[in-house]
Amino acid sequence: MKRALWWMAGVATVAATIALAAYLWLFEVRGRIATLSAVPFGPYVVTQHQRRTSRWLPWLPTHELEVSDASGPRWRIRVRDATPWDGFGASHWLRHDELLVEDGDTWHGHDLATGALRWRAPLHHVHDARVLPRVTLVLDGHSQLWAIDHTSGVARWARDFDEGRLDALPTLGDEIVIGTDVVDLGTGRVRLELPYAFAMAGDQLFWAEGDVVMRRPAGAPPRRVLSLSALGAVDALAVGDEVLIHLSRIAQWAPDVAVRAQPTAVRLDELTARDAAIVALGPHDDVRWTVAMAHGFWRWCAVHDPRSVVVVQTSRAAGPQYVDAAFAIDVETGTVLALDASSACP
Repeated sequence: MKRALWWMAGVATVAATIALAAYLWLFEVRGRIATLSAVPFGPYVVTQHQRRTSRWLPWLPTHELEVSDASGPRWRIRVRDATPWDGFGASHWLRHDELLVEDGDTWHGHDLATGALRWRAPLHHVHDARVLPRVTLVLDGHSQLWAIDHTSGVARWARDFDEGRLDALPTLGDEIVIGTDVVDLGTGRVRLELPYAFAMAGDQLFWAEGDVVMRRPAGAPPRRVLSLSALGAVDALAVGDEVLIHLSRIAQWAPDVAVRAQPTAVRLDELTARDAAIVALGPHDDVRWTVAMAHGFWRWCAVHDPRSVVVVQTSRAAGPQYVDAAFAIDVETGTVLALDASSACP
């Protein structure tokens, strides 16, 4: 009896050894069966391999992602893709310095340089992502926006989101503007509700409240900076230590209002109800210069060759046709300059 037991144990050991060797050969040594893609991303290349699987071994990973640089492979991760279209490879995103990848019923984010795990969350697919200094914003398949903390690895907050691409959202220090809400990135709390028409220059917000232009630097309370009757839309452009404010006026669009023929440097109190204006504000809300202009503002840009000027392009109705025009303003003095072809906005 004892001899039979030893014989059975020996057979079992040999069978287990053969099975283990076969497993290691098939699923480790020869586990990669195809290379699906190799995507350059900055100094790195992310290569995706499909791995051998078996319906009898449901825990096996389906894909392997390998991050390499000029010196060779840096790190790799094996995941099990839960989506049925394996031919497209594992679901993953490359954003800034992070690799986001689906693994079964969870997603996790890894530092692209080292492979260190930053976070893990049970998300329903991922439609978009954006990496910020302390959190990663992830948009899931239910149109929920999640802010996932890099330190704790858990979600700080979530909210409904239908505002387009995450990369287009303005950020102001530890705040982000979603729609018309200024949201605290740490808590998800809405710090400020903006009107529909607002402008952003650098890390500052501008908008009109009645006849008053409001200014709010990142993290600070709003303050009044200008008062002007019949205000319409507000736009802003940061140039050096100044912020240029374009002010449209509601009265401009009345059919019986005459328009200014040429842009003119004026004092702020010389503006009439028919004038649009560009006003230069210093960091302490001091008005440095004002240029009155006709309505029809189209776009503007800062040009720094050889000196800082702002180029303004307009298009306004003149009878049955539209008249396009352009001019430049010296940012330091507010002097209106003739515009040559080399100064046009790119």
